[in-house]
Amino acid sequence: MENEFSFPNIATPRGSSAYYLVRFSPVQLQQRQAVLFAWRRELQRLLNSSDPGVARLKLDYWRKELHPDSLGNSRHPLTQMIGKHLQDQADRMIEYANMVEQDILAGQSRDWNQLLERCEALGGTFASLLLSPYSASEKEQARARRIGLIDEATRQLQRIGRREYQQRFPSLASRDPEQQIASWIEALQELAQAAGNALPPGPAAAQLAIATALLDAFRQEPGLLIEATVDITPIRKLWLVWRNRSMMRQ
Repeated sequence: MENEFSFPNIATPRGSSAYYLVRFSPVQLQQRQAVLFAWRRELQRLLNSSDPGVARLKLDYWRKELHPDSLGNSRHPLTQMIGKHLQDQADRMIEYANMVEQDILAGQSRDWNQLLERCEALGGTFASLLLSPYSASEKEQARARRIGLIDEATRQLQRIGRREYQQRFPSLASRDPEQQIASWIEALQELAQAAGNALPPGPAAAQLAIATALLDAFRQEPGLLIEATVDITPIRKLWLVWRNRSMMRQ
């Protein structure tokens, strides 16, 4: 019986950015990368929970599931896939869970720089996990983490209209929230432009291309983000990942 977290899974549905990032990965890495996206989705659900106490209890459950004494005996389908494809990264995945817990406890960011620090912790760690099967220098690993920050901050900004995401950002100015969002978009675009000067191997280049396209879309009407989730089309995502597919070859 096929595991429900096999590719494509609930975290990598057809037409999504995650789907194309996995689809254009080497065949031998597709299940591994798809499981990482499923892991991120599970932790994101806890991060967005309305009950921090329950979320932290569930994080404890996942940390125990990934412990070496439990990983090979778990009945949970996601943990089984992690044991099969990512056993060598279990410690780093536990570290990712720890960072999610820290983010839950952090509350609202006091300013833009603190938000970027939080996005670097979450997005940078996830980018490192995606990069882990590739051969990369320390500089390339740092570049991937930087792109992970941009990807995470862009995804959070995309959902700023939702209460659980808005609570992580610095307080929106009551007089002109659109201008404040526009300034955040501009700041991320500057980071994205700088990151594009030297790209690491793996999916980071495609992640950056998608984030850049999203930021361009956000810039057209910043205030719309408060009311709706702005996205680019599946065809555009396909094209952007396809153009960067050579970076994902091992």
